[in-house]
Amino acid sequence: MLRRVLPFLAAAASAHLAAPNAEAASLAFRLPVLARGCLQRARDASQDFQRRFSRSRLSGDVAQPAFAGSWRSVRADNIDDFLDRAMGVSYLKRKIAAKASQTQRLYQQGSVVHLEITDGRGTMKYQLFPDGRVVSAKGFMKMPIKQRARWGTDGSLLTEEQYDQPLGDAEPRPLVQSCRSVTKSGEMLVEVKRTLLCGETISMRTWYCRLPSKEKLPAFVRPLGT
Repeated sequence: MLRRVLPFLAAAASAHLAAPNAEAASLAFRLPVLARGCLQRARDASQDFQRRFSRSRLSGDVAQPAFAGSWRSVRADNIDDFLDRAMGVSYLKRKIAAKASQTQRLYQQGSVVHLEITDGRGTMKYQLFPDGRVVSAKGFMKMPIKQRARWGTDGSLLTEEQYDQPLGDAEPRPLVQSCRSVTKSGEMLVEVKRTLLCGETISMRTWYCRLPSKEKLPAFVRPLGT
């Protein structure tokens, strides 16, 4: 009886052992095919990125900062004290500035941030280079300055302006610093500060509300997400 059963047990064991071997062989055959497919998809994605990047460089396309667009001033804090003590502005001009409304338009083209300021005096255009280099420019009241701009870690734009003449006190080369950012409520905040010769730091803050865009900007100056 045992002799009759043993052949059947041996056959069953052989079949049981052969099944995993067959699956392993099939998997070993499929792995190179799967690997080649993944490699080809990675190559296609890389080529697509390179094509997009090349077109972006040729067209000047660039992601715009959060403050890109047009803005109108809505309120300010400590403007009179700052203009008086930090910038040396006369009483009459300070009163006019406190009541005046101002609009600003900003956009980035390549590595340059363009700023257009419009108020009762007209429109003034500026260029900012947020790469940390020191450049010659025009500052407050069109006075010559040495300017350096850079991006903050939160996307804000930080600027330093070194003047060649005294402003509100006797400091020979006063330094004025500014920070431009967008608040959680969607307003643009511009904070300007200066440390006086006596060591006291005076600051002024101005808030701006975003204006609806009336023009269709080309791709390279269109705010990100529009």
